[in-house]
Amino acid sequence: MGCDAREREAGRVDVVELHRGDAMSRPNYESETTRIARDYLRKLQSSVPAAPAESSRPSSQRPPPRDPPPQPAFSGYRVMWPGRRDVFLVDPEGYLRQVSDRPTYDRLFRDWTGIVDAWPDAMPQGAPLGPGTMLVRAASTRRRGADGDARDAVYLVDRGRRRLVTSDAVMAKYWFAPDRVVSLPDTVLGSIPAGPDWE
Repeated sequence: MGCDAREREAGRVDVVELHRGDAMSRPNYESETTRIARDYLRKLQSSVPAAPAESSRPSSQRPPPRDPPPQPAFSGYRVMWPGRRDVFLVDPEGYLRQVSDRPTYDRLFRDWTGIVDAWPDAMPQGAPLGPGTMLVRAASTRRRGADGDARDAVYLVDRGRRRLVTSDAVMAKYWFAPDRVVSLPDTVLGSIPAGPDWE
């Protein structure tokens, strides 16, 4: 028998072996790629430590879930949860502050550009920026800018406290609208308790 005939005969035997036995049983063969992939997954699974059996621990002994830490590095960002209409502002302390409604948003910010999609549950949430939140100034209250020029001091009224917006750069950072700052009489502005600077 020639070489080609022997190879054909061997191939015929292989085909017969592959189809021998119960038709519903799994064939006793696999491709080299499948075998390598299966071996790799077995090794990968064996290298992962087993998760502790939390269900066996009494619920009173389970550690409480940890809140995400503040993210002051993202201060100034306006973010929106994908699929929802709520807008949040990251404040100087790194907390998310939900803007309570459309009029409050329009009273604070220049426009609706620059809002980024994010997952707000990745940051801790502070008190919302409610309807009483606004930008105010008094003509007699002055501060000095970086170039030495005197400018009207602008404050953000936040939860009943006036917080000094420390510079024009900070106004731009938070996208606050300079043309929507409300002028208040000195006595009215002075009656609002001072809070920490808004930086």
